[in-house]
Amino acid sequence: MGGHGSPFVGRTPELAWLLGWAEELTTPAVLVQGEAGIGKSRVALEFASRLQAQRGIRVILGRCPGLGDDALPFAAFTEVLRELLATGTPPLASGVRRDEGRVLAHLLPELGPAGPRFPSRPSAGGTQLFTAVHDVLARAGADSRAVVIIEDAHWLTPPGLELLAFLVRSRLREVGFVVTARDDTDQDSTPFRHWATDLERAGLLDVLPLGALSDSAVDVVVDSVLGQDVPRTVTRRIRRLSGGNPYFAEELAHHEAKGGPGKLPRHLADLTSLSTLGLSGQVGSVLGAVAAAGKSVTHHLLIAVSGLDPVDLDEAVHQAIQARVLELTEDGRGYQFRHELVREASYDALLPADRRRLQLGYATRLAAQVQQGGVGDWPVLKRLAHHYDEAGEDETAIRWTLLAADAADSASAPAEALSLYQRALDLWASFPQLTGSVDQRRVDVYRSAARVADLIADHEAALSLVEEALHLVDPVADPTCAGLLEERRAWFRMLTFAVPAPSDCQRAVDLVPTHPPTPERARVLAAHSRLLSLFGRAAEAVPAAEEALSLALSLHAEPERVLGLSSLGLARTLSGNASGGLPLLEQAAACTTAAVDDKGPLQVLLLGALLLLEPDLTRVGAFALRAHDSVTSLGVDAGHALLCAAVANFELGRWAEAEEQALKAVATGGLHARLFAETLLGVLAASRGRNASVLDALQKGHPGVELPGLACKWYGEWLAEIHLLEGHPAAAVATVEATLDQLEGKPELAFSGRLLTFAMRARADQAVRGWDTADPALVADAQGGAVRLVVRAQRIHPNPFDPRDSPAPTAAADAATWEGERSRVAGAPSAAAWERAAAAWQALTRPHRAVYAQWRQVEALLAGRHHQSTVVPVARQAAATADLLGAVSLRRELDLLAKGAGMPRTASTAENPVVSRAGPRAILTHREEEILRLVAEGLSNRAIAEALVISPKTVDTHLSHLLAKLDVHTRLAAANRARRLGLLN
Repeated sequence: MGGHGSPFVGRTPELAWLLGWAEELTTPAVLVQGEAGIGKSRVALEFASRLQAQRGIRVILGRCPGLGDDALPFAAFTEVLRELLATGTPPLASGVRRDEGRVLAHLLPELGPAGPRFPSRPSAGGTQLFTAVHDVLARAGADSRAVVIIEDAHWLTPPGLELLAFLVRSRLREVGFVVTARDDTDQDSTPFRHWATDLERAGLLDVLPLGALSDSAVDVVVDSVLGQDVPRTVTRRIRRLSGGNPYFAEELAHHEAKGGPGKLPRHLADLTSLSTLGLSGQVGSVLGAVAAAGKSVTHHLLIAVSGLDPVDLDEAVHQAIQARVLELTEDGRGYQFRHELVREASYDALLPADRRRLQLGYATRLAAQVQQGGVGDWPVLKRLAHHYDEAGEDETAIRWTLLAADAADSASAPAEALSLYQRALDLWASFPQLTGSVDQRRVDVYRSAARVADLIADHEAALSLVEEALHLVDPVADPTCAGLLEERRAWFRMLTFAVPAPSDCQRAVDLVPTHPPTPERARVLAAHSRLLSLFGRAAEAVPAAEEALSLALSLHAEPERVLGLSSLGLARTLSGNASGGLPLLEQAAACTTAAVDDKGPLQVLLLGALLLLEPDLTRVGAFALRAHDSVTSLGVDAGHALLCAAVANFELGRWAEAEEQALKAVATGGLHARLFAETLLGVLAASRGRNASVLDALQKGHPGVELPGLACKWYGEWLAEIHLLEGHPAAAVATVEATLDQLEGKPELAFSGRLLTFAMRARADQAVRGWDTADPALVADAQGGAVRLVVRAQRIHPNPFDPRDSPAPTAAADAATWEGERSRVAGAPSAAAWERAAAAWQALTRPHRAVYAQWRQVEALLAGRHHQSTVVPVARQAAATADLLGAVSLRRELDLLAKGAGMPRTASTAENPVVSRAGPRAILTHREEEILRLVAEGLSNRAIAEALVISPKTVDTHLSHLLAKLDVHTRLAAANRARRLGLLN
């Protein structure tokens, strides 16, 4: 039940505490306690593995067999002793005295003939065995520190508990005990509970409770079984049923992987059966009635529906609470299951007739309460609909479900509303006969469901719902309804990376009649314009947006007026008229009268434009957070707003805030927001000197279809930057070229300055690598690629490097960086170009771009043999800024230059030590980097072992791996580079 197969997740604090305890042995023993399957054994085994590998501390494991009698009272200690006595040089068994051996032979027959039988408990005079076990452990501790793990100690019988208490109370100097045990039964009066309580009171035992895993940790467990692309419905169900128990989560995921039925796996159902829980049949009736009620039930409602005698019911509830199956609700007025898995198993055990009786009983009583007091809140309506649904009353269930969905929608609970709308539609598929126009009513429900799915960024569901609705609509009989659905279909196809990418809503425009003028016509025209703009056809988008806005104004249709403003603002901005476009976007985003489902896209359009055109990113970040708060209060997906805030903070050097916001965008956003937030997190990781480790996943996750222009630009930039930071210039060039191909002929190409500089940087890195490794073919290829890149850049209009021509506020900084990279390709790095670049980036408050330019400036100054008085101030400023940012990759490079040139090195707050990455990159682990740094400082292997709290043998192993990685080719490249930069004579 330990969940050994699940990944080790969610237990880092507990593991860190255990490792710290093992170092100090502040108490002789630790009790790791939790319910069955919570991961006690997994924590113990991970602890043992890390303790031996990282600390060199010996671990001995003993397991209790759980036979439930005194037949094998010392089985766990027999296992411990057998392992101890067989090890050592010479083996510990050779030091066992004859009298000790005759005593221990009762547990280990291989020691020879046993002495006469003796009482197994010290209270009965059997201290010989206890003393012998104690002495063996003491000798083992004298050799080296050891930790004994006793698993499932709740199975220990009184003799075993007394032996363990004896050993703990003896306070063996270099031996600690870790005990794992369950706490999910009523143990207040058991011998184990008395044992634990006595030792804890005496200060000899620390208790480390293991609680439920977080939702994100459960997701990791599920992903390890089912892979990364797990439907949300599956993860939600497993979270709910497992209750954070890793064993349950893993077993449910395996059941799902095998395509099992919706009911619980048989072995989990058996695990929660009455016989397993030791409860009577009368308790089963009560558990069934509570399970049918849902999450919880009041005492009075349970009496009314169950039909049981109140006295019998009270007794059964008391037994269930004592067995820790049920517990009181927070208000103390009712009952609920402690674990959702047991609730579902109890419900599954009900006979169909009993299930229907109970569900109708709950439904009729709740319906009477709602009708007496008027329409209730959506949770009450949802519960009522569920009872009718489970009772098989389809028509009544549909009506109550739709009422609950509408109430949830009105209460800004879109996720609940979507679930309820979808359930109503599922019921409708099997029972379509309702009063009125059935198809039109169903179309309305599909549209409502798609709208709330859009609000929570579940665009796959929204697209599916719209397409289902289109099957019910006759475009000839109702062209307006069909046109509105086609507009939504095009938008959701774009958001779900459909192939081919929908670059317009022309079909929607063709369907919605021109006469008479309608708000619906204005709506589809605005959407048509928006898609045209996003896919690089901004010039075509302007007339459509102008028509949409004019029509909305003439009809006094306020939501459509706001849509027209935003579409026209975007079209003008991307067609080069930023002064005429941005004010319209700001005006649209400030309106509070637009339809709720349009607020998110409006904010995204404005934020995207501001990120492109606004030099003050502090203003953009503040606006993004205000946009996030405004749409979140409406229950609308705010993933894009968080992403925009993260982008602004990343460029501003506020990396902690950027990471926090990007992680939230990953957790809450739709496909687009998640993809770009994950990519930005990759850039952050690589910039901080961590292995980005997201490249493969990002490139597999990228659908390989045309992205909207702005999205394509940013995605290409970030992927290229990760490649560069990870030392893969060829991949960076390929990424940039593919992105430029997608942007060809589109207005977004005017913002391609950073893409071009990244490509030139990659060519420069290739040329440098060619010089360092004496590979003239590589140098020639890099320089030829640079020439082709220059030719390509010269064909772009407006010129992305001309501040007078380009709309990008970074044009001057990009131009200086471009010239600096070109000088590197030529083999004559220009300190002046890099100084201009650093100043331009500093003026824009882009600190890590400025630090990169200063690093290259220092490199160029050293190559030009400038005096240290010129170089050191630049290097110091760059290093200080890199430390503030946590830009470990840049700090490493600066420290390499400083060390090679004999310059003073400022104190570093960077996370990782200095490791040269010159030449072909040697991929080092964090521990190898630490060892390499200490070797460079002249420490011996033993001194390194003491500094890193590892064994000298472990240091030897790491050094042998390092020698294999740092081959002759790599060392030669590093030396050549140092000579070229003037760092060696």
